[in-house]
Amino acid sequence: MPTTTDHARLRSEFARGATSEHIAAEWSRLCVDELRTALDGRTDTQVWVTGSLGRGEALPGSDLDALAVTGTPHDGFDAAALRVPGVIVDPNGATPLQRRLRRTPDEWRAAITRWAADPLEDRGIVMIGLLADARPVGDRPDPDLSEVLAAAIRAHPRCLNAVLSDALAHRPHVRPAFPLVSAPNVDLKQDLLTPVRKIARWAALAGGTGGHATGERLAAARPGEYLEVDEIADLQRCHHEILDIVTRRALSGPGIDGPEPLTGFRPSERATIRWVSRTVAGIQRVLDYRLSASSFTRPDGP
Repeated sequence: MPTTTDHARLRSEFARGATSEHIAAEWSRLCVDELRTALDGRTDTQVWVTGSLGRGEALPGSDLDALAVTGTPHDGFDAAALRVPGVIVDPNGATPLQRRLRRTPDEWRAAITRWAADPLEDRGIVMIGLLADARPVGDRPDPDLSEVLAAAIRAHPRCLNAVLSDALAHRPHVRPAFPLVSAPNVDLKQDLLTPVRKIARWAALAGGTGGHATGERLAAARPGEYLEVDEIADLQRCHHEILDIVTRRALSGPGIDGPEPLTGFRPSERATIRWVSRTVAGIQRVLDYRLSASSFTRPDGP
């Protein structure tokens, strides 16, 4: 795990002006390095990290999300290989301990094709998201699940409409505070970060631009193709501003996990949260209109 020395170093770097994106990327790298060491010699299974670790956006307290490629359908997975100190493994989360996240190469190819063809069945939207964020812990994976997913999307480009619909399903709404009315709660991850990350993921899949980190995906988006210039800039700022708040809390204490009263934030943070809420919801409304008008098609798709 990242040591207390690493934690102190990153906290100091953040205080001196390092970006929250840099801190998250460095924390993710330290965690993946530790996982690679833990896996070395324990299993021949190819392990891919996904979720926040896969995107390079993990912070202290982040869960471990992973999947695996096994040699045979009967291969199990050594749970001890995932016991990396300081990295949280949710027994009900996305790990190779679940059979659906532990498949042979042929099983993965068949499943990915099936999910792309019908993303509303068998939790296809969720699995496409996990695969889009996944990156291998080791070198030279076989198969490269990212390439398999990209090929499946080229063959079934209409699945991207379902991916976008999922990104628009949850609209952030942080209402103003009024006298005699209790302060609203806000879940920074669920309400604000996740919608931006899902839109960025969709844009990367639709444009074939790849990338894992949200900022990287938005920077690679071609203006006017799926997102306009101002929308890209606003989404980049929204993600950065909220990640700053989350990073500051993660480095200084237990961080934020779930809804929290808006009064628990600094006045400047409350203003930022409200602005991000309005901005993200506005972009979602525009994208929803474009989707309903069927304006999203891939250049090589129908």
